[in-house]
Amino acid sequence: MTPEWSASAWANLERTMATFSDPLGIKRKIVPIYLRECEIPLSLQGTLWLDFRSESNYARETKKLIALLKGESLRPRPGGVNEPSPKPSLLSVAPDQQEELIVSNLLPVTNMPQQLFLAKTTLRKRGDVWDIIPNTNPPPFAFDDKDQTILSFANPQTNELKQILASTQVKKVTLEQCIANLPVTLVDLLNRCNTRHTQSLGLYYDYRSMKKNFFVPDSKATKYYKDGKIITNDTGKDSRRLGRTLVKYVESIEPFYVHRSCKTGFTIVGKSIYFKIVPGWHFTTNGTDPVDRRKMSSLSAQWMNRERNHAVLDDLRLWTRIYAREADSIAMDVGVTEPITIATTPLLAKLEVGIFGDYRDGIWEKESATDEEIEELEENIDADAEQAMQSTDAGLEDDSVEEDEE
Repeated sequence: MTPEWSASAWANLERTMATFSDPLGIKRKIVPIYLRECEIPLSLQGTLWLDFRSESNYARETKKLIALLKGESLRPRPGGVNEPSPKPSLLSVAPDQQEELIVSNLLPVTNMPQQLFLAKTTLRKRGDVWDIIPNTNPPPFAFDDKDQTILSFANPQTNELKQILASTQVKKVTLEQCIANLPVTLVDLLNRCNTRHTQSLGLYYDYRSMKKNFFVPDSKATKYYKDGKIITNDTGKDSRRLGRTLVKYVESIEPFYVHRSCKTGFTIVGKSIYFKIVPGWHFTTNGTDPVDRRKMSSLSAQWMNRERNHAVLDDLRLWTRIYAREADSIAMDVGVTEPITIATTPLLAKLEVGIFGDYRDGIWEKESATDEEIEELEENIDADAEQAMQSTDAGLEDDSVEEDEE
């Protein structure tokens, strides 16, 4: 597809005949190759075309073209041979008929204390607690304003919380009872445990605007964080030390810091409890204070719009490793000997249809990625970040122009 092709009567006739004989693209009569900017006919606008307009796309789109002509998918087998794709679709709205593994952002909670403690308090709101017991660090607890009760994994009669109890009576409740009768209070308690764990990792929590967790520029709180990068694959056959940039200073009209961030918290689905991680980006003026709302919205749109499935998946894996401290599971302190244990493999689902070329899901089930996968990961991340960086100044200039017009 080029301007010359679009203006050619013979090319138009050939396309019309092929489209007439195969209107839904089932017989794969047409594989559009978008070579240069031109007007795309309505009959091809719903077709999945290969984008060769940029040299950076050439290798990737050539692989897709070869796979389409051979009737294969881009999902590699362990032996290096592509899996067959029985009915690859050429429609932009239709999936390929091949097995697809869907990765969620829910990590199953595998173990936690089965006994909790519920007690009445004399206070009416959570903030009053610190007036009674200032400068203390009690075990995590949830506060129910309506019932004036506190819920904790630790017996409040044995710690600082004893001072805010209405009586010496403390009721023991099971985890099952809390899920059935106190789900909101239980989730609040679990999130309090998560907050304490997040703080122990050296993460900064932005409670003023976006409720996100991120590293500040000069953080040296943990062994895996060094000079603004997370270090992975320290041991094993992939012994080289790889870095992921977590925070970076951006020179622009109004300089700012860009942070990889995440929102985390617990959720109850049925009778099961999951830990949810939502990767994202955050922007600050000095490493801690958020930029103003308008600029935050503009920058978030620019950076998030460039992320694809593989980038979100890689960020999910990144934050899972951070919360697990590179261990096999996440262990959160709840104020008693037995911690909350969370799996590092997320909830998965299998479908009979998938996305053409989307084959990164298998990395979850491998002990370590191959050199080729690591190189692809680094190239994709660097390319996405660089593209976002280059467009940031232009976006800020557009915002300033709009302000002047207003």
